[in-house]
Amino acid sequence: MCCLARGGARGRRVGPPLRGADRLGAIGLVTALYLVYVEIVRLHALCEWCTAVHVLTLLSFLVAVYRAQHRPAVALSDDRPD
Repeated sequence: MCCLARGGARGRRVGPPLRGADRLGAIGLVTALYLVYVEIVRLHALCEWCTAVHVLTLLSFLVAVYRAQHRPAVALSDDRPD
């Protein structure tokens, strides 16, 4: 099961799992989307400062995703030191 979670067959190259910045960016994006929903649907008003923060949160998430996709891959093999 561990082998499948890390990318399948031995000797295959896989990228690292999501790190803290990626997770926090995703949480921030979901929170921002919820707050935009509240502003538009429930309050029927937009806050300029809140909108600026939502845009910055989206940019932060996009940067985290870009950096996660461009990390060097890690080689998985059986030649691990004991």
